[in-house]
Amino acid sequence: MKKFNLTLLAVFMAFTSAFAQTGTYTGTVTATESTLGINEVIEDVSIEVKSTGSNYSLVLEDIDLGGVVIPSFEMNNVVITPNSNGYTLTRTGTITVIIPEVVLPPEIPIFGGQVFHNVPVVITLLNGTIVGDVLTLNLKAVATLIPYVLSATIMIHFEGNREIPPVPVADFKASETNIMEGDKLALPINKLLQTG
Repeated sequence: MKKFNLTLLAVFMAFTSAFAQTGTYTGTVTATESTLGINEVIEDVSIEVKSTGSNYSLVLEDIDLGGVVIPSFEMNNVVITPNSNGYTLTRTGTITVIIPEVVLPPEIPIFGGQVFHNVPVVITLLNGTIVGDVLTLNLKAVATLIPYVLSATIMIHFEGNREIPPVPVADFKASETNIMEGDKLALPINKLLQTG
């Protein structure tokens, strides 16, 4: 019984360390926030899922939310676990990025039209899934414009498909394709050494 459990654990560790769904996912971001007047749908956003040993990381490119640009960042220590449909993505804690400049829409009462510099944004991974080759993420980004007075909570939803790399194609030809037992196949030495 003990031997079986150890074998099962080894197989599970090998499976999780060679997670097949790493790669780049390209899809759509939907972002909303009432204070900043954000209601954006952004196409062709890419998110990379990378293996970092026992855990994973999510690498997001710049997201332009109608003038409020959340700069690219990497969210590490993401845990990917199997569920009944595919995989669940979780992460405890938050990360912080800095937005160099935020300009509030003029129609915002009291603060409209003001410019804020070096705005800290605390980003949380609420939940995520991978089903087949589809990655779904829900993020919360809290931008603090004026400490204890004015902050904005931006909800970010991403859904994208994994880019499947092309299948390698052999770049050589053989003069003989029917090889019988005991026969030898000779290839020109320059073809064997060719790397390009």
